[in-house]
Amino acid sequence: MEAWLAAQARNQPDALALIEGSHCLSWQALAQQAAKRAAKLAEQGIGHGSRVAVEAANDLESICWIHAVWWLGGCVIPIHPDWPEVVVVRRLEELAPDALVMSRTEQLTSQSEWLGMQFVTMDPPDEADEGLDACRQVADGDLLTVLWTSGSTGAGRPVSLSVANHRASVRAITERLQLSKQDRWLLCLPLDHIGGLAILVRALITGASVVVQAHFDPEHVRANLTEQPITLASMVPTMLARLLDHYAGPWSTNLRALMVGGAPATAQLLSTASTAGLPVAPTWGMTEACSQLATLDPLESGAIDFEHHPGLVGVPLTGVELRVVPDADLPAGNGQAGRLLVRGPMLSPSVPVDDEGWFDTGDVGRIDKRGRAVMLHRVRDLIISGGINVHAGEVEQVLRQCPWIADVAVLGLSHPNWGEQVVAVVVPGDNGPDGPDRGPDLDRWCRSRLEPAQVPRQWRFVAELPRTALGKCRRDALEALFSQPGD
Repeated sequence: MEAWLAAQARNQPDALALIEGSHCLSWQALAQQAAKRAAKLAEQGIGHGSRVAVEAANDLESICWIHAVWWLGGCVIPIHPDWPEVVVVRRLEELAPDALVMSRTEQLTSQSEWLGMQFVTMDPPDEADEGLDACRQVADGDLLTVLWTSGSTGAGRPVSLSVANHRASVRAITERLQLSKQDRWLLCLPLDHIGGLAILVRALITGASVVVQAHFDPEHVRANLTEQPITLASMVPTMLARLLDHYAGPWSTNLRALMVGGAPATAQLLSTASTAGLPVAPTWGMTEACSQLATLDPLESGAIDFEHHPGLVGVPLTGVELRVVPDADLPAGNGQAGRLLVRGPMLSPSVPVDDEGWFDTGDVGRIDKRGRAVMLHRVRDLIISGGINVHAGEVEQVLRQCPWIADVAVLGLSHPNWGEQVVAVVVPGDNGPDGPDRGPDLDRWCRSRLEPAQVPRQWRFVAELPRTALGKCRRDALEALFSQPGD
């Protein structure tokens, strides 16, 4: 099996691979930079099959080191540069990689020695440094990445993804989106999450170029989308909302598809973006499956009335088998909702599956008459209060229609009498009530639109919902708000 980076450097040496502001690397230049860094790693005994933790900032230096690990046939474990030292150490202890590539302090150097890892300082090589000429070929069973799940309910868990997993994912997405080497991706998602790192893998296999953005900044994103020939981008809903708040449109870009995933996107947000001229394509996926499992075809997406099709994410990708199974509280049937199970070649070998290879995604959804997946909510979002089932996502959809609410998260808290109690965390809108009466005012608004069991019993008001880097609400942080007195 041919080494991807060496093949791109040979087949299109002068074509752009990476763009960061005014700095660019062709495929040939990227291969040379990766080879030089690979030589430094090889001096430390790193080679085929080695697992290397890499400080993964959204910049060319970090990306060159990531490619250096792959040049050797190794496995990349991306570490977010803003993780506190205690988090980095905990995750290094958990996975015990062979080497750590970082620009951090002497403390991490001593920690790496204590854990038996090689420590490599993330410094650019000298121009005179020689690189490793041979790019290691990889086999399907080799691990390519280890990433942590997003951790919306607390600490995430590590997921190992093989060459075969990534290859199958890229093949399926290429078929759905018609990817080619003429494409140019915008990378504004963090590289320690599958949504960001998958863009590098897709570009590596297809030969597309990547525009790297260090941090998500709406003005910078707008400039990239309107001034660069970017054809594809991926964002989480909170990013898209911030972008539209910064510039409502109309948009004029070269985008073929702007994929929106990582967290549920409201029908209103998708409709607003589509009307503004952005070719949004809602997606459903997870770290355990190399990102996407279903993506709405961009051509179909442009004709969809999202308000009438909430949760629609399209036909599952090629190779993805999707199964709706009965749930104790959600009987499945033709067109009925149930727990979603998946299997396919992009599914990580490290996830638990049943005897037939099915993985429980933790999502609830259904398949419509056209074979399209419709996402409803997480199993975790089911609240059972007084024996009555309440779906947090349904309550959130209603609350987002309230003109006093800018953002909201609904969850269930343990209650001695009711089993669970529905509560809500609200980001107030500009024109909402203020002071001690805002809770009762919202309560009255809800009682005219929700069933009694769905009405939140407690409210907390915050300037911003606590979210992970990919926009998912952090349940642990939300629950902590109710351990304090509030409205």
